[in-house]
Amino acid sequence: MRIVILTGIYPPKIGGPAVFSQSFARWLEKRGHDVKIITLCSSKSGKVTCVHASPITRRWKEIREALAAVKPDACLATDTISVGYAAATSGVKYAVRFVGDQPWEIARGNNWIRVPHAEYRRKPSLAAAPLRWLQNKTLRKASVVITLNPFLASICREHNNHVVVIPNSVDSTKTPSRAAARKKLGLHGKTLLSVGRLASYKRVHGVIDAMTNLPGYSLLIAGEGSERKRLEKLCKKLGVSDRVRFMGNIANEKLALYYRACDVLVVNSEYEGTSHTILEASVQGIAVAAADNEGNASLLPKKCLFRLGDAKQMLERINHPQKPGKIATISREQQFRKYEEALSL
Repeated sequence: MRIVILTGIYPPKIGGPAVFSQSFARWLEKRGHDVKIITLCSSKSGKVTCVHASPITRRWKEIREALAAVKPDACLATDTISVGYAAATSGVKYAVRFVGDQPWEIARGNNWIRVPHAEYRRKPSLAAAPLRWLQNKTLRKASVVITLNPFLASICREHNNHVVVIPNSVDSTKTPSRAAARKKLGLHGKTLLSVGRLASYKRVHGVIDAMTNLPGYSLLIAGEGSERKRLEKLCKKLGVSDRVRFMGNIANEKLALYYRACDVLVVNSEYEGTSHTILEASVQGIAVAAADNEGNASLLPKKCLFRLGDAKQMLERINHPQKPGKIATISREQQFRKYEEALSL
């Protein structure tokens, strides 16, 4: 088949869609498919078409033109808005990957709304209405919607009955012993880890606040985002700058070492579709303390969860950490075979 993958980001950019798109494209090529990537970021690969036009309506137009030139047998859009809407208005048969509620994520990340996702679902905000319209159209017109878990599938089925649940895969990365990993990273004493985009709804500020009640602990923060400067100022204000290190973006293959070396992964976000961070961490045997949003509650046992916004219970989970045990996942080979089947529908 001639297959096009539409993705907002692609290597050398770091992020879930970039890693997935590149890995899946390589796997498809080994299977004998003709694969083309269309992305919104720069890439030096000759097999990649880069679209940079502004505003976004022009980008959608260029994506549609690129799709018309390729004439694919199948197309996979890795999100519902930045590239997905272009597929929905192209006349091309496409599948869309739904890994999270983008209208809420965008609106919350820009502080257009300030309510948790569960409340937003009960009473959608007008501030996110245009984005919601775009996403709903993309979901409605897709030949199949691929999502990660039953919670996300329930959102998709409001607009499309052709929904396939394919969990994220986690392949074990060989790491040294915990002692060796700590020595390599220069860690001493109890160490907390936060991994993810520094956006307001990720609530990393809550983990930093907790550090004032956790003497003897240090905190490593892996990730970048618009909140970094505010979080650095908060560290200074609370007097914990000497115990909090901002690591920036860390390549996926290197994160395993941090999971192995640290004591507790803390996930304080208001919302997660399916936290790949938690899946990766569980493979490395690290304890997890996570807010009980819909996505986290679908992955973790209650012993690893604290009530969203409950600072006291978060501290209890950190001070008495629990490992989640084995979380059911599939291999990368199984995941990609299921995607290949979905694209053939």
